[in-house]
Amino acid sequence: MKIGTARTKDEFQRFVEFGQEVYKDHSSWVPPDSHHNIAQLSGDFPGADRTQFQAFWAVDDRSEILATVAAVVSEPFNRHWKEAIGHLAYFESLSGHDEAGTAVLRAACDWLSERGGRAARLSFFPGWQFPLTIDAYDAVPTFLHAMNPPRYHQIIKNAGFATERSLVEYRITFTEELAAEYRRMVEKAAAAGVSLRAWDFNRLEQETERFCEINNECFARHWGIPQFTVEELSGLTIGLKDFLVADFTGFAEVNGELAGYVYATPDLNQAFHAMKGKDPATGANVLQAHLRKIDHGMLLIIGVREKWRGR
Repeated sequence: MKIGTARTKDEFQRFVEFGQEVYKDHSSWVPPDSHHNIAQLSGDFPGADRTQFQAFWAVDDRSEILATVAAVVSEPFNRHWKEAIGHLAYFESLSGHDEAGTAVLRAACDWLSERGGRAARLSFFPGWQFPLTIDAYDAVPTFLHAMNPPRYHQIIKNAGFATERSLVEYRITFTEELAAEYRRMVEKAAAAGVSLRAWDFNRLEQETERFCEINNECFARHWGIPQFTVEELSGLTIGLKDFLVADFTGFAEVNGELAGYVYATPDLNQAFHAMKGKDPATGANVLQAHLRKIDHGMLLIIGVREKWRGR
């Protein structure tokens, strides 16, 4: 076994497709957006000029991939948090090769240390990857969220990592009673002078600017969250315009002042999972058929400006 780096488009393609081998017997796996991941690894993303990154892999004597991980140093993140920290994303490891997984993590950490990193954070870095799964390993993950085998946790701890935070995903089933309660909440807010409106998709660039402004303010002190540029958040708005539902995205205003917001989407992973690895770009008709069968949504972000919290 030896540790190497992926540096060309063809190598990035191999890096991204490695998950197909890892999860070939896992029926709940949802293939990642390979175009997005290859663009990230190639440096074709907003803010690349302020980011250092390198893709690592462990390979055997036949150059077959055993494990992968990407190391990232974001100058804006460290400046905002006054830290010297690096991030690791896209970690995968073949079953039976745990030592390769640990070795590739250690190599990536060495790379981060050489660039001034005093610590490394694995898996939670919005814009690159959401946290690892810690239970429900057989469930299809919701849109944008990752999945992994339970064995990954021991590999990661063997590389010297410790649990820093946990992320919880709550689920709720809508009922007529719950809908009535939501309507009462909206009426109560309106009586207090709060107006609610859906995003105007005909002015999505301007809405993205407002989204970016309030998102950065609401999450300025929220652990682990970077400050985003409008271009970066455009991936969630303009980039997903064809999948967004107006009533899933909204702003709350008080006397014309932006007070809060919500960003939600249909759980697109229901459709992507049903595609069974087919490229949505070349199977649009099949994708549309699966999109029509989606029966639940995902509330990804909700924020309220500090002056309006608790009211």
